[in-house]
Amino acid sequence: MMTRVVRTAAIAALGVVLSSPAAADLRPVAAQGVLKCDFSKARRDRPSGPMLTPLVRGAFSPVPLETVQLVDKKLQRKLMVQGVVAQKTQTDTVEVVARLVNCTGKPMQVEARISFMNDQMTPTEPPSGWRRLFLESKAMGVYAEKSLARDPRHYLIEVRTAD
Repeated sequence: MMTRVVRTAAIAALGVVLSSPAAADLRPVAAQGVLKCDFSKARRDRPSGPMLTPLVRGAFSPVPLETVQLVDKKLQRKLMVQGVVAQKTQTDTVEVVARLVNCTGKPMQVEARISFMNDQMTPTEPPSGWRRLFLESKAMGVYAEKSLARDPRHYLIEVRTAD
């Protein structure tokens, strides 16, 4: 008897959900296709803004801040950065979120860490530990980290292959 009451209630609830205005908005969506990466276009758009520069001119190439630096050269044709966003938290620290794209046909593991800096581009805290990310084939993954120090002005995310 109890099972019949539960089943009747479940069917009635499903009918209410399916007849609601929100259910009327559900329409089939066409598949968007497979993710494609165009590395030539990504390379053309060089970041502008603050950079870490060598004391001796030409000793190393300038490193743009507020970006993701690919530490391993072999990642340059496998991984792409979709975007990086920084926002202040309620405690005056900063949370940085980066979305990474695996452009290969195989799952990939990478590690990421972040360094936060002040206006003089000196560290406000030690770099975070390396965090492992699992990226499925032709899929996106997210790396997020919060600063420990209050009010850092700059950051740099480094990404390397996971061993």
